[in-house]
Amino acid sequence: MGRKRKIVAELLIILVFLLGINGCEDTPDREFVCINFLDVSQGDCILIQLPDHKTMLIDAGGKDQSQFVVDFIRSKDITKLDYIVIAHPDDDHIGGMRAVFENFELDRIYMTDQHTLTDAYINMAQYLVQNNIQLRKAEGGVVLEDSADLKIKFLTPSKAEGDDSSSAIIKVRYKDTRFLFLGDTGAEAEKQMLKNTEDIRADVIKIGQCGTAQAPTPEFIKQVMPRYAVISCGNRYDLPEQLTLDTLEQNQVQIYRTDIVGNIIMKTDGQNISIDTVKRADSYYARPPHESSPLLSSDPHNFSGESSQGGFQEEIVYITKTGTKFHRQGCPYLKYSTQAIDRKEAIMNGYGPCSLCFHDK
Repeated sequence: MGRKRKIVAELLIILVFLLGINGCEDTPDREFVCINFLDVSQGDCILIQLPDHKTMLIDAGGKDQSQFVVDFIRSKDITKLDYIVIAHPDDDHIGGMRAVFENFELDRIYMTDQHTLTDAYINMAQYLVQNNIQLRKAEGGVVLEDSADLKIKFLTPSKAEGDDSSSAIIKVRYKDTRFLFLGDTGAEAEKQMLKNTEDIRADVIKIGQCGTAQAPTPEFIKQVMPRYAVISCGNRYDLPEQLTLDTLEQNQVQIYRTDIVGNIIMKTDGQNISIDTVKRADSYYARPPHESSPLLSSDPHNFSGESSQGGFQEEIVYITKTGTKFHRQGCPYLKYSTQAIDRKEAIMNGYGPCSLCFHDK
């Protein structure tokens, strides 16, 4: 009897550990940092969950990603964003920002002096003016968090220059782990950082400009000495370029690409970093044309449950006891009790598709 209890206890410990590293669910006394690199195709969106239930959002992807970004943040039971950073004003960074503003309580919003005259920028600026929302200036030296365990600091820009060299670069240190977010930084900004005395070493680096050959330079990577690199891209414009991949591989940096693995979730307790990837169910843009996913109909825009040839596909989906939506396995909303059901039966019983895992781009 004693041996059985010991085995059960050991299994429970293993189960608790596995649950703890699977994604970044909130806990009453969270003592870790979780960084979610969202798969927003060609663009940037990074959600950071900090200790003491604080949150930080860096960019929000393009406008066509707005609903996905909002749904993902909601799936983490987040209602307030303590820090929002607009690292770069291009559409693929700010297109989804207005939807974020409209759906969450906002605290501090940081932005560089750089601006554009695109519809996305004007739309975002109009919302800020109409709602009397004050912006704070993102510039090198500004510190957002500064404690023994956690420090968040802007490394650039030193001044607005009207190009990618004025993109905001952020460094996050949590205990013994460090993360460097390059925004849309090019080689010129890298040169500026190399001239400074700032410690730019990091365990993880988020590559700028979707991995163009302009950056990162071999000299920069040698100074940062990252173990992991994240490239947010959508398999368009032949990005990332081979020169960038070669630079990282030659320096023994492990590469994670959103166009290949989907959402990238990094979680650290301050000493170790666990990495998980979750492929978006609707990431058809990452597949060759006309190649169907086994979970999608032959028409990638058809999420009604009806195949292009008529009739319903046979597909198992999941519902919860209190919800009104059906989900695919692995959806973040499925953290409570679930019931497997045929999609046709779910639709006939009044359930609709979850906007996160059946999101129509």
